Amino acid sequence: MTTPLEGRRVRLFTLGCRTNLYEAEALAGALAARGAEIVSAPPFDVAVVVSCTVTATADKKCRQAVRRLKRQSPGALIAVCGGWVQSLGRGEARALGIHLLVGN
Repeated sequence: MTTPLEGRRVRLFTLGCRTNLYEAEALAGALAARGAEIVSAPPFDVAVVVSCTVTATADKKCRQAVRRLKRQSPGALIAVCGGWVQSLGRGEARALGIHLLVGN
């Protein structure tokens, strides 16, 4: 049986603390177990930003990461999880081209 992730190239981009790094590692394992190929460079089909929002600088870095990932693989689905999602409005998410928001 195949899954929707079977053969998909997934790029994880992590910002923030050691907890975020741990969560990204766990997420990578779960995605790989479902058939995704975890990649560190374009092209990719899906990009996941594991975000932080401790400071205004962290928010800025999250926005920059989303824009960079969109440039690197324009057709990719962009997902954001973590703290930044809690403060990100739907309008801004739409304007940035984010397809999926998953809060804490």
